[in-house]
Amino acid sequence: MAPRQFQALLDRADRALARRVERLRAAGTPEAVTRAVTQLQSELDEQHLALLQADAPVAVAPAALRVVDALSALSAALEDTADAARSQELCLGLAARARMSRDDTVLEARRAVRALSEADPAHAYEFGSFLPSPTKDKGRRPANGTVFKAAPGGRGQLTMDNDGADAVVSLVRRGSTSSVVRFFVRDGRTVTVRGIPDGTYQVFGAVGADYDPARKAFSRDCDFWKFDKTMKFTTTYTSTSVVSSSWKIGVTTALAPGQGLDRVPVPRSRFPRD
Repeated sequence: MAPRQFQALLDRADRALARRVERLRAAGTPEAVTRAVTQLQSELDEQHLALLQADAPVAVAPAALRVVDALSALSAALEDTADAARSQELCLGLAARARMSRDDTVLEARRAVRALSEADPAHAYEFGSFLPSPTKDKGRRPANGTVFKAAPGGRGQLTMDNDGADAVVSLVRRGSTSSVVRFFVRDGRTVTVRGIPDGTYQVFGAVGADYDPARKAFSRDCDFWKFDKTMKFTTTYTSTSVVSSSWKIGVTTALAPGQGLDRVPVPRSRFPRD
């Protein structure tokens, strides 16, 4: 195979793999991360086979074989990333790509690509733009008590004690899929939200690490739940007073006068989107 033909083969492989890595970066749920990793593995296997079967120029044949082996090793190593997404240790594509970027197989792939580019002084072959640069995990945390969404006109009050991980709590009217109130409470902190309109609400929670405000989701160690009973807020007016509901609950336990609430898991697909 002539050098120009071999570079064209490398270019096609690079573009195909770059598209798969970009789809991984854009994945917005653990399920989407799992699919994107699996598709990237398939693409790596396909390009591994294409380069293995190619008749690389003699001057770079050993270096080309090292690149082929690196693609195979990276595909196998990504199985751990897929498992981490299935267990919701990785919840967004950005976190999965960051983990991939630090893997030893990616480091070896970079070394193999560099060796290929230097193997023939007459032809500096280019490849590997799809390999992500080493990236540290992020730890974004909105301020405790940040209210992402609120509704005017209410008098109800909710105090949330968080004895678990960072959490986003959503109040959703019964029968709806959109939250009326949504706020952030940090690990080990307490938040009181006022002005909740009268109504019956299902309380949902998401916990995790590294909250991405654009995706409205945690990127790592995510879990989704709701309380098994609804929560009712009412306002009673008399000639001398106004009495409104006031609840105090915890992220892992919830107690109210005469009523206990238990936390039950919720699939990500059934969690309120906003």
